[in-house]
Amino acid sequence: MENSPSHPFDPRVVTASELQSLLQDRKTTSVQLVEFYLEQIETYDGYLHAVISTAPKASLLEEAERLDQERKQGMVRSPMYGIPILVKVWVNECTMPLHQIIN
Repeated sequence: MENSPSHPFDPRVVTASELQSLLQDRKTTSVQLVEFYLEQIETYDGYLHAVISTAPKASLLEEAERLDQERKQGMVRSPMYGIPILVKVWVNECTMPLHQIIN
């Protein structure tokens, strides 16, 4: 996978600092990042089985849009502001079903 006009980065190696620069320079938006990474999950999780669940797409896009609007107003609260994250849960020797831990 290489850079493309709609995604000016390689998701395999891009850093949070590089994504923040792209957001700051308005070369991408938080909405575009959310859409892109959801597409990546949909494309690759069928054989990776690495993602149990995500928040509803509409909620993610609504929050990303809010962050994009705040960024346009000059409000950036942290180095990770507007960058989607995925939290990987690692459970070792637990008797509770994983879906109960996450929910």
